[in-house]
Amino acid sequence: MGTDNDGRTTTMEPVVIARAPLSISLGEAGTCQPEQSDGPLKLVIRAAISYYTYTIVAGGVGEGVQIIWAGCPAVRSCNRATDAAIAGDLALPEAVARQFNVPDGLKIFLVPQMPAGGGLGFSGSVAVSMIKALAYWSGIDLGPGDVAALACSAAAELLERPSVRVDLYAAAYGGLTLTEIRGRHATCESLSLTPPARRLLEKSLMLFRSGEEGKPVPSSAAWPPGPPSEGQSGEARGAQPEGELRADEVALRLRSALEQGDISAFGGLLHRLWVAERCASGGEPGGFVDRCYRSARECGALGGRCGLAGDDGTLVLSCHQTHQPDVTSALRALGLVRWPLRLAPAGAEILEAVPRAPSYVMSSPSLLWPAGS
Repeated sequence: MGTDNDGRTTTMEPVVIARAPLSISLGEAGTCQPEQSDGPLKLVIRAAISYYTYTIVAGGVGEGVQIIWAGCPAVRSCNRATDAAIAGDLALPEAVARQFNVPDGLKIFLVPQMPAGGGLGFSGSVAVSMIKALAYWSGIDLGPGDVAALACSAAAELLERPSVRVDLYAAAYGGLTLTEIRGRHATCESLSLTPPARRLLEKSLMLFRSGEEGKPVPSSAAWPPGPPSEGQSGEARGAQPEGELRADEVALRLRSALEQGDISAFGGLLHRLWVAERCASGGEPGGFVDRCYRSARECGALGGRCGLAGDDGTLVLSCHQTHQPDVTSALRALGLVRWPLRLAPAGAEILEAVPRAPSYVMSSPSLLWPAGS
């Protein structure tokens, strides 16, 4: 309730605003085969970062549910009669909307702070933000575990890669998470760093994306590795790893380095994983991403991770502050743009909620859309 300029009582339009963070990989080891219920072990450490997807849920009029994605030309209205597996940019938001008994007239606005792609857990951020908002709209403030479980259910048919579950958990819990994937099963644990260790990690991390804002990298500088050029150094050509480590041993060492604030040890492990992954991928690396990584290492970077999405790539580096200006200059010359980076301690959260009118309250989010509807 509120008052207008004449002092008359007015009814405020019901609205809920929620957000969920994007995330970066800080190391992963092992393999995962989803077709095996008790398959090989894969362990992944991700850190939530202070770039978010915002979901705004508001009441309205009309039939169906309107989904509007900022920066996406598509605007779609879905209802019980539409097909549950519609291809396109709004397929995942529609799948999430179908997890709830959403009333006609509802409007869902999705506002990401960063362009999609690049291995930043974008899909996880979208799904988790929507679920947090829609559940709160229905009168239920879900915890991170329940939000992640519903997000996994919604994304199951659209996102086949088991690693997507890691993005969902990272967005739901925030902070640093260690996710264990074995076949189709996943468990997540939050890592607790002391304030000094967290500050050291945050100051050492650098985030780069390919191309200038709104301008893709030229095709001659595509991210996927290409054949090595003559005269490359041994490191660039893919030196053999020092010795293979088990997935649980890698995760244990990464965790120990993070919790102790040992940035040199952490960066060294990232580099060891980089070399091992390049060797395991078959062939010798020599593409654009490897040239960027080699240049960063020559300027003082300790190690890094990369995310690939067509011509849009992300490079995350661990580097002591004294070397960061040189690394930034070298990668800028290669066409990369550095983005400010801060860690996000919290996961999905409600930022604003105006009381809902009774006619807008949904039933339990556990009620799925009827099969075949």
